[in-house]
Amino acid sequence: MIQKHILNVVDSLQLFEECQDIIKVNECYTNVFYIFLRKRNFFRSDGWKVAYGYYRIFPDLLLMARHCFLVNNQREAIDPTLFINGRRNEQEIDKEYVSFKIFDSNEEYLSMIADDNGFPDLNRSLWSLDLEFEHFWARNESFVLIR
Repeated sequence: MIQKHILNVVDSLQLFEECQDIIKVNECYTNVFYIFLRKRNFFRSDGWKVAYGYYRIFPDLLLMARHCFLVNNQREAIDPTLFINGRRNEQEIDKEYVSFKIFDSNEEYLSMIADDNGFPDLNRSLWSLDLEFEHFWARNESFVLIR
């Protein structure tokens, strides 16, 4: 199911600061996977979930990049990868995220990574959902997707 999310800047920055030793540039899928392993209690008790989708690159352009992020109980996006390049100013941070897959189960997430030869980008496993997102949402909204 396709869902829009507002970025929770405070939680994203806090998570980045706690995990910056494992967060790398242009590695959102791996970053989320390592955060998942390190912060498993948040995924159990606080209801965080792993999400795959897209985020709007620039506020004035209809370009979205494929991305992996977290969602909390309020369905807000938590994106610690966003801060890797020193972005801290709220005006520099785009707040529009759209998911095409949210894992309701931690086991499903881990199982899908195992089925995808251990690659957390899940390109192969989520390909059909990604195409549905492009055909039924992105085209209607006139967005160009970058994979």
